[in-house]
Amino acid sequence: MRLFHRQGEGFTLNQSQQAPCDPGALNHLGIQVNTAEEVAAATKRLSDAGFETLEENDTVCCYALQDKVWFSDPNGYRWEVFVVKQGDVTVQSDPAVQAAKTEEPCCEPTCSL
Repeated sequence: MRLFHRQGEGFTLNQSQQAPCDPGALNHLGIQVNTAEEVAAATKRLSDAGFETLEENDTVCCYALQDKVWFSDPNGYRWEVFVVKQGDVTVQSDPAVQAAKTEEPCCEPTCSL
């Protein structure tokens, strides 16, 4: 089942019926898109395919203001689909970043999937 396809970039994410026994030490994988609408569309596709999703909007991660959705694939790997809304931000200088600041670790979903 095709879950994600980036036209023109040669990237697809497909679901397999066979899973490895151990996902290893990989923390997570990310797919950067160009707009918040693409994040919303990915969220809908994943939800429609039966995946549990976690949305984070206006969140600060790795010095950038982002919208993102998290999910775990059938092998247990965690993925994020995200858009950078504002890059190179500092918490001290930007009110939008101040409002979005959390105590969560960088690039980690706020709850486990």
